[in-house]
Amino acid sequence: NCRAAVASMAARPQHGDGIIFFSHLGRQPFEYYLASYERARRELVPLYPGDRWSDYLPVLSETRLESTQEAAAELESFSRVWTVLLWFPNNHDDVRPIERILSREFVETDHKDFGTEMQIRLSERRPSRRNP
Repeated sequence: NCRAAVASMAARPQHGDGIIFFSHLGRQPFEYYLASYERARRELVPLYPGDRWSDYLPVLSETRLESTQEAAAELESFSRVWTVLLWFPNNHDDVRPIERILSREFVETDHKDFGTEMQIRLSERRPSRRNP
C-alpha cells in the first residue's frame, strides 16, 4: 500500500508542495519508497515532521520533533499541501492545530485510499475573498 501511495503522489507534485504525516511514525516507510522518485523528493517540502528528506531518523528525531502548532504556522507560505494519513498506534501527534488551518484556509481537491490504513489527501489554498 505504501509503495502504491508514493507512486501515486510522486507523479503529481508541484514545486514547493508541502507534505504532512499523520502519524509522524509513518514517515520512514513512506520515505523509503520515495527514494526512487528524485523529482518528487526535490518538489515536496516536509512540514511535519519538518526534517529534510534523509535527515529524519525516527528514534533520534523524536527528541527534536517540532510541535504540530509550529507545523501549522508553516502552512501560511504554502498553496498546496499533501497529507499522508497512516494509522499507527500513536498518542504523540496532536494534529488539531494543523487540521484547523487546513479546514479554514484550504480545500481538499483529491483524496485516495490505499487500503484501510492509509490515505493521501491533497489540499489547495482557498482563493482570497478580498474585495478589489
